Amino acid sequence: PNGDGINDAAAIGFVLAKVEGVAQPQVEIYDLSGRRVTQLQMGGSTAGNLEIKWDGRDQDGQMTPPGIYLYRLAVDSDDSSIERSGTLSLVY
Repeated sequence: PNGDGINDAAAIGFVLAKVEGVAQPQVEIYDLSGRRVTQLQMGGSTAGNLEIKWDGRDQDGQMTPPGIYLYRLAVDSDDSSIERSGTLSLVY
């Protein structure tokens, strides 16, 4: 992210299926040392195509250094919890 309005956020897209009621998706971003950089929450969501965006900022609103980061997507519903993870590359 450099403020030009182009590719200034990483979009983590996923599909919520077979969810009854409201689910609580959240994404945690970690650096490679395992330190949590930030946590992103959507609030309550129902089934469908969803997306959470990360603008490269930490929990305090400061820009994080360029590099590779890990994300952990967790979705909690009434009767189950599902987690997925992956990598993000941050460049300026």
